[in-house]
Amino acid sequence: MYYPLQPQPSPDDIVTLRRYYVTLAANNNYKRCITTLDNVSCSSQHNVALVEYFGEHVVGAPHSKRKDVLHADPYVRTPAATMEQIADLTQRLPTGEVYNKLCKDLEIDEAPRDYAVVENFKARQNRKEHNANGQQHCAKISAVVDAQHIEADRALCGRGKFMLAPSHANHRPTVDRWKGMTAGQRRKASDACFKLATYACSTSTDGTLTVASTPGAGKKPHQRKRKRAEKTTTVTSKKRPCVDSLESDADDFE
Repeated sequence: MYYPLQPQPSPDDIVTLRRYYVTLAANNNYKRCITTLDNVSCSSQHNVALVEYFGEHVVGAPHSKRKDVLHADPYVRTPAATMEQIADLTQRLPTGEVYNKLCKDLEIDEAPRDYAVVENFKARQNRKEHNANGQQHCAKISAVVDAQHIEADRALCGRGKFMLAPSHANHRPTVDRWKGMTAGQRRKASDACFKLATYACSTSTDGTLTVASTPGAGKKPHQRKRKRAEKTTTVTSKKRPCVDSLESDADDFE
């Protein structure tokens, strides 16, 4: 049970002490404690932070993807300036020459950790370029399809480098009528001319066979009856007696 201090100090004389504890992910026994004074009335010389470390110092931790964590070397991150040089040199030189050049020109603590650093960076750049090229190809294909739709609409009105076949000439509207149509009316007129006719189809359960679902599907040529088989009765043939049974009957008569 706590009893309040008598007399109570003034708010200006109260100093609030704050402490923050952080545990190292590589070693739970290694901790850092930061102590600060949270008081506005403190002078500038007291506006400092005290940093304390508890436990055994850890130089580094193994890479997260290492399988042998106990005997692995500490992970050392490649400096950002070195990564920028790798990005510049890999655009002009092979990865092996880039690694040898950086190891020769830079200090030991600034050079790439190993050859895999340059190789992995080049692989990531190739994946990014491949994805960008795929998006460019999709954009080009979409532009070609849009251009074909525009030419089809122009051919429908009798303009452009294409023209309608005589069998579809009845779908041709005048230019003034086309200009007065809404977007939905234009799409409907274009579908009536260019859209392929669809037929009802039936697909087998395994998806290997698709046939037209016409009213007379399944009938033989010149067949007038319905597809349902007629009801028939099978006449049971009489069983003929065996030769052995006839001989036994003859003995009985004797």
